[in-house]
Amino acid sequence: MNERTRLPQTTARAIAVVAGGATVALASVEPAVAVAALCGLALSATVIRFERSPRQIALAAALLPALTLVTTAVVIQPATRAVVALTVVGVLLGAGVGGTLFGTSAAVARDRAAVAMVLATVFTAIAALATFALQEFGSLQAVLEYLRWRTGDGVGGLFSALVVTALAGVAAVAALPDAVFTTARRRDQANVIRYGLARSIGVLLVATLVGTVALVVLGWYLPPVGWLVELVLASDLVRGALLALTVVGVTIAALGSIVRRFWDRTNGANATSAIVPVVVGTTVGTTLTVLLAGGIGVQRGLAAVETVGALFAVTMIVLMIGSVVVWHAGALGKGTVSKSPYIVATTLATSGLILGVLAEQERTGTGLTAVWAGLPTFVVIAAALVCYDLGRHGRSFAREIGAVGASSTPQLVRIGWSGAVASGGVVGAVCGFWLATVFQPTLSVPATVGVVVGFGVLVVGARVLLR
Repeated sequence: MNERTRLPQTTARAIAVVAGGATVALASVEPAVAVAALCGLALSATVIRFERSPRQIALAAALLPALTLVTTAVVIQPATRAVVALTVVGVLLGAGVGGTLFGTSAAVARDRAAVAMVLATVFTAIAALATFALQEFGSLQAVLEYLRWRTGDGVGGLFSALVVTALAGVAAVAALPDAVFTTARRRDQANVIRYGLARSIGVLLVATLVGTVALVVLGWYLPPVGWLVELVLASDLVRGALLALTVVGVTIAALGSIVRRFWDRTNGANATSAIVPVVVGTTVGTTLTVLLAGGIGVQRGLAAVETVGALFAVTMIVLMIGSVVVWHAGALGKGTVSKSPYIVATTLATSGLILGVLAEQERTGTGLTAVWAGLPTFVVIAAALVCYDLGRHGRSFAREIGAVGASSTPQLVRIGWSGAVASGGVVGAVCGFWLATVFQPTLSVPATVGVVVGFGVLVVGARVLLR
């Protein structure tokens, strides 16, 4: 990674510490914000790993759906809109801190993460449909029974099942990349081998259909053969095997199509080979996540199954939106110093506004009680100003000197100055707010003066930081 796309480590760590303190202040009002921030930080660290070795890419692809599911559950858990908005901001805050510490991810890492999100979206959508089907039929056995006999009973139903299975097999053979059949030096033979396998499946299908018809006709004259034919036509084992082969064929066809689509990308050798660990990691991670969450829902009854299905559906939407955002995230720092500190400052400022609304709605006392309730608001707003100032100063250092060559001494001086001004602003704002609440609810002249003084201190502090 280009060091000029990262902030100097001293400044980046200071921003992370300030954001961590602000997160503690947010968590004192709503504990879910801390978990949301950790989820955002973990997601940011996961995306960075998509530009490393194949093993780390597979690990990141496996963790991505699980982290997304947990993050979605944390966000939608609260009951009020304000708290939901606060947890969403917490996720963005954690992602911004991760970008500040780790730097801007490369374009190839974002592309791989977006592909993993698209795959996870498809798998999660299938899981949501399966969960709703389980709720509709009442049991997993009833769902499997419906799928086994979906093509119909008798000879016609068996023939339809055989044709569907053969088509799934042909689609799987056609979708697999050339590397499955041959080496790079003999790539021209891949189509020949692929055509031969598809023809073999067709011949086997025709032979099976003809043999089945012959047995049915023979069974009209020989009762033991007729009994055997009836046994095969009514067998759950035969239909279950055909269903399993169909599912395997469709899965291979879908994954093979994705591998072939991204195998020949011209982003370099690492980008070309990375699609395999992306697909494998995403498949394994999503499957384990879905089975774990679905198993918990089944154990707790149909009501929990409905909740898990809704969670899968929301997670699918989040992954879909996230894939688009990650794919086009180059505007946040492509070829330039990371703009993540601005994201941190913006999310903290938004959190401060939300906290202010909540504190005003829930305030019941005056004096120190009201000040204690409003203190997190002032802390978070001050932290937003500090993060903005340090981010702006750190970006200037990185552009002019570089993240490695930047000395820690001037960074520490700036950190101390920003922290001192922000602390003074918090103290002044708290004093002004205390004066205002002492004289509430009369809204007398002294109360108005207290409000004006508190607001003025914040404005002066902001001007000093932004100068």
